[in-house]
Amino acid sequence: MKTGLCLSLMVLVFFTVPLHAQTVSGSVPSPVRELVMDLLQEAGIASARMISRRRSTRQEAEFLYRVLSATDDPASLKQRFGEAGQKVVDAYLAHKPKPRRVILAAMDAVIRNQISLLGDNRTEFAYVGPSKVHKFFVFPEIDVDPATLTWRLEEAMASHPDVVKSSAPVEAGGGFHIEVTKALRTISGLWRGRCRENDQDGESVRYHHVMKLARGKTGYTGARKSPSRDGETWVNSRLRNLKIDRRAKTISYSYQNERGKQIDIAGQFNRDYNRIKFTKNTSGAKCRLRKRF
Repeated sequence: MKTGLCLSLMVLVFFTVPLHAQTVSGSVPSPVRELVMDLLQEAGIASARMISRRRSTRQEAEFLYRVLSATDDPASLKQRFGEAGQKVVDAYLAHKPKPRRVILAAMDAVIRNQISLLGDNRTEFAYVGPSKVHKFFVFPEIDVDPATLTWRLEEAMASHPDVVKSSAPVEAGGGFHIEVTKALRTISGLWRGRCRENDQDGESVRYHHVMKLARGKTGYTGARKSPSRDGETWVNSRLRNLKIDRRAKTISYSYQNERGKQIDIAGQFNRDYNRIKFTKNTSGAKCRLRKRF
C-alpha cells in the first residue's frame, strides 16, 4: 500500500539524439519542472511528460474503500497490509453497516492519525497526506544506447544537490524515484535589487534595478533594466553569455550599459534561490538582488 502523500509525479521520458532542447509537459510545480529540465539536459534526454499522482488522505480512503468493498471477505485482506493499514481495514469493518460517507470519514480519520504517528520516514502511506518533499517517478523510454542514457540519468539524479533522494529502477522498463524538497524555489522569475555606485563627481548614487530570468527549451535567458544616468528613463538590456550552474549555485552574464560598454557580472545564489550575492561587477557598482515571489 505504497501510495503517495505529498506530491507524486509520473514522468515519462523520451530520449532522442542529438539533443538541442528539453521540453517538459504536464501539470507539475514550477521548481520541479525547472529542475527536471536541467537534469534532462545533463543526461542528454530530449523531453519528459510528467503526470501528477498526488493523493490526499481522503483519496486514499476512497481507494481502500473500493478495494475492501469489492470482496465478500474484506477481513481476509488484512494480511496484505502493514500494521497501519490493518487499522484502516478495522475501521472499515467496524463501520461497514453504516452509510458510505460515514465509513469513509472513519477511514480518513484513521489514516490521518497513522500518518502523524509514523512521521516523515513512514513506509506505509509513504505517498499520502502532507510531506516536506515532492515525490515523483521517471519512466524512461530509450530507443538509442539505453545503457548509457540510463546511467547518465541515474548519475545526474544521484549527485544533484537539489535532489533529496533518488533510486534507479530495479528492473528493465522500471522507473526512477526522485524526491525534491518543497522548499526548493525556481531560478526563473523576477528579481529586484538595489545598487550603489559613485558618479563622475565622486557622489554616491543609489538606484533600483530589475532582472528577469526564464528557463526555456535550450537553457536560461534573461534581461535587466535600470535607470538611465539622468534618472529620466529605464534602460533595458539583454543578458548575454548567461550561464547558470545549479550544482555550484552560480550565475554569470554580461550586458551593455547605456553608453555601450560591456559590463561583466558574476554571483552566487543562496541555498533557497531567493538571493544573489554578486562576486564580480565591472561597472564598479555594489548590488544585491532578491527574488520576488
